[in-house]
Amino acid sequence: MRQVRTPWFNLDNIHWSGDRLIAAGMMFDEPACGGTRKQILDAKGDLNCHRGWVAAQLDPNTMQWTILAYGEPNRAFGGIATALVMGNTLWISSFQMDRVAWRTLPRPK
Repeated sequence: MRQVRTPWFNLDNIHWSGDRLIAAGMMFDEPACGGTRKQILDAKGDLNCHRGWVAAQLDPNTMQWTILAYGEPNRAFGGIATALVMGNTLWISSFQMDRVAWRTLPRPK
């Protein structure tokens, strides 16, 4: 068994998107929310606080992450859970919202 860590975000979901292994989740330590989820729990804070997010691609051969996109906390769209790449568009889902979001990815060099 092999393991890989996501040092900057709480991995919520990982799956294949075409030939890419994509993960998405919220930032591990979010100052706007009072720190890590454990710190928020210990302080009896709001776990639904909007956190920054990351969508990244894992290379299963090297076990290295490449960040596809990231964003700061946004009251209009939080709780990032899943990312899907279609062409040069990143589609993002949420466990807190009743909608999806999208972001155009930079074209490969």
